[in-house]
Order: sequence, then structure tokens, then C-alpha cells
Amino acid sequence: DCAMEFKDGIQLTLEKPESAELHFHRLGKMPLSLNRQQTETILQVLNDTSSYVWGELGTPYFDSYFTFHDQDGNCIGYTDFSFEGQTYSTPSLAKMKWGLLNENAREKLLVAIGSEMKR
Repeated sequence: DCAMEFKDGIQLTLEKPESAELHFHRLGKMPLSLNRQQTETILQVLNDTSSYVWGELGTPYFDSYFTFHDQDGNCIGYTDFSFEGQTYSTPSLAKMKWGLLNENAREKLLVAIGSEMKR
């Protein structure tokens, strides 16, 4: 299934997003707009099969989520995310398995959004 997704160019956000936001599951915490470089890094991590630990997970817990938007502001992709490394993307792809990022991928994603987390 992963090989077919790569062959057919199937990935999270079929078109390049114009914008992305990081949202939090905390009242009063406004979403953060992400720049193009952050967005590209996040999508690169999420679409790479080597980013994931391949195996069954426990009960998922998500404390934030990313939304990806086209030029008209329509949501073209969504990823639940926990700072411990669990993810679940919509649309869901075989290459993402159950969505547990390995330590290297998790760190790369956290570095990409790190400057935003300080605000």
C-alpha cells in the first residue's frame, strides 16, 4: 500500500497548502499561523514512512492539531498531534501506519514549531 501511495503521488494534502495553523486543545489558546518552511517540514515528516514506529499503539491522546488550507482558506488536511509523538492524519494514509513518530521525526517536527511554542 505504501509503494502504491508513493507511485501515485498520494500524500497528506494532495495540493500544496497556502497556509497552516497549529491549534491547541486548551481554552483561550489561539491557533498559531505557521510559515511556509514550517509547513513544508511538518508535511515532509508526516509523509515519510521512515518517520514512524511501525507497531500497535496504546490509546491515542492528542493535545494539539495542525490544519492545512488551500488558497481559498478551505481545509485540505488535518493532523491530530501530541507532543509525545502520536499523530493521526486525515486523510489517513497507509504510509502513516498508526501514527507514532520515532524520536528523530518527533524532534524534527518540534524544532520546526519550536519558535511558535515560545509565543
